[in-house]
Amino acid sequence: MYADEEWRAAVLVLVDCAADPSVVLTRRALTLRSQPGQISFPGGMREAGESAVQTALREANEEIALDPAWVEIVGELEPARAGTRTLAIVPVLGRWDGVGEVMPSDSEVAEIYRVPLSVLADPARRFMALRDGVQIGPAFIVDGLVIWGFTARVLDWVVRDYGAEQPWDHSDWREVPAEFRR
Repeated sequence: MYADEEWRAAVLVLVDCAADPSVVLTRRALTLRSQPGQISFPGGMREAGESAVQTALREANEEIALDPAWVEIVGELEPARAGTRTLAIVPVLGRWDGVGEVMPSDSEVAEIYRVPLSVLADPARRFMALRDGVQIGPAFIVDGLVIWGFTARVLDWVVRDYGAEQPWDHSDWREVPAEFRR
């Protein structure tokens, strides 16, 4: 699928399959050096000898106290680049039945969100993101949270893959507010 040297990080794209399927997202702590306050998937850098699945599950356990035993791994997407960074990230898809409590790590995560796929599919919540006038790609706005960049690109795929996508206005370009792009 990919050579070890091509990817350096992995994220867990976790779908809570309870009554209304939801994607688990986090808001990164404001104290972090990299992307503070941004909405993201649990995940992080690979440690020596880890697979993408092992990395994603370890990071989700560290960030939101998710027990790896609660997750059914569905598969992996091809590594993707995050913005202009050279960092390749593997999105690991997982299912969870919502049983068990998750809690944010004080040092890494400000909040945990479960965003229903039906909400992400709502055309009124979708737009195309600009950062300093540069076109970035698809984005979402949910309860005042702006989801953009790598996370939004993966969510766009998830919404389509789950068959939930509805027609939306791809010509609606909006600047990402500063508080979501530190």
